[in-house]
Amino acid sequence: SSSCPGSGGGGSRGWAAQRPGTAMRCVLAAAASVVRGRPPSGLGSARPLSTPALAALPKSFRRKYGLEWYTTKDALFHSGPGSVLVSSTYDLKHCSSPRAKKYCFSSFASHDDYWSFLERSKRDRESHSLHELFLAEDPRCLYFDLDGPPHYKAMHEDIVDQLQQYIRWFFAGDFLNWDPTYPKPVVLTTEDANKYSCHVIFPQLQFSNHAEQDLYLPAIFAGLSAVVWDLEGGTSVPLLRELVDRVPYTTFQNFRGPFACKLRGGRLLEETRLEPEGWFKSDPLTSFAGYADPDHALQMLPVGELLRLNEELRYHVDGQNRRILAAGMAANGCPIGWCSPQDRDLLYDPCFQRRGTATISFAGLTDLEQYELALQWLHPARASQWWSWFRVSGVTCRMLQRYHGNAAARRRIWDAHIAWSSTYPTFDLEENIEMVDDCTTKPTPDEKLLYRMVSFDNPDAELRTAKWQYHLAPAPLLLRDPYAAAAMALGLAACDAPHV
Repeated sequence: SSSCPGSGGGGSRGWAAQRPGTAMRCVLAAAASVVRGRPPSGLGSARPLSTPALAALPKSFRRKYGLEWYTTKDALFHSGPGSVLVSSTYDLKHCSSPRAKKYCFSSFASHDDYWSFLERSKRDRESHSLHELFLAEDPRCLYFDLDGPPHYKAMHEDIVDQLQQYIRWFFAGDFLNWDPTYPKPVVLTTEDANKYSCHVIFPQLQFSNHAEQDLYLPAIFAGLSAVVWDLEGGTSVPLLRELVDRVPYTTFQNFRGPFACKLRGGRLLEETRLEPEGWFKSDPLTSFAGYADPDHALQMLPVGELLRLNEELRYHVDGQNRRILAAGMAANGCPIGWCSPQDRDLLYDPCFQRRGTATISFAGLTDLEQYELALQWLHPARASQWWSWFRVSGVTCRMLQRYHGNAAARRRIWDAHIAWSSTYPTFDLEENIEMVDDCTTKPTPDEKLLYRMVSFDNPDAELRTAKWQYHLAPAPLLLRDPYAAAAMALGLAACDAPHV
């Protein structure tokens, strides 16, 4: 079976002993790594965390940075906020996990006001942890969060250059006769010696809202596999796929802003401050991913047209679609349908697929027994990938809600979840309780998601349930046409994405 090593932050496998080269070639990359990015911590207490306790904002923070802060987005919306929303982290004093922090919310009247605050903070030498906050309807520029082991720092300029070339290639910049230097990135970096971390924003590539961004992201993520660097010794690295974090693109997204520091243990870490290396056209507001100035915008083709023009991009997108569709057909009672870019690229990562025939029968089992069995058939490396952990935690939360008041069933649910999650090398019990508790305020998937994951991870296995034990669906028509498989599975047509 294939292995999925999990290490570190936003895509690194931890090749500390290897020296990356600088030659890039476009080939189909080998299995990509998966990451979870949860910092090590000791076992915490098993006491459940209540949502009201987690939401309690310390008095010392309520007027922090001269802003009025709110613990929930509903409270923020009822306050009549300004047009630019922000968030900040604060510690939970009663929780031992290093990840035990929460977001609170505030706003500025404009990006100019936000920048004025940053200038005052810099003048007064006051550190902060302000994040940009994107709602589903908010415009935004194309942005990336790059994370990897510290040896990539020496390659920083080459990495940004390759990302810029990839984005120009993806958006058919030559076909559109863009200026040879476009699109120009705005790069924000840190001095953190423990990891390579930077944000890259393309102010000229703009989306009107989250829905339009979501039209492009699946293909952007799939195409990352086309960028491969040759290493000494004859091996190669799908570099951008290793470094690009595919998680921070939700409908309610916090994205660390300029000069913001990370918070840990009640202290802002100065070495994690995001410092802009420069701005686009000398405009400091271009260091905000949420600042979409129409005067900066380049023409962008619809995704369907980009796939028609780029055979290699279509190859990578189509390969991803086929794997996902095959999993949906195997789990016949649980079709995949539309899924988020993060699910497409992270949940259905080919490195989770292992070969070997087996019969996995859910027939005649209760939903609780099916939940327990499904967790046993997931690829072991999923426990070390943050996105899989997050999604499985959502299923666990839903199961716990379904069995509210049934102590014995809830104990079995927790036992199954902990047995699966504890294979993560730096497993933390309290951190898992916190994650599942957080899911109570979010839409959560049911156990059918686990069936699809089991089907994907075991492509040669026969899955059986009482409803579809003997049923085999015919191959969808779209699989017979390479372009249709790429475009239709993304829910796209040539006119789906408007020009900018």
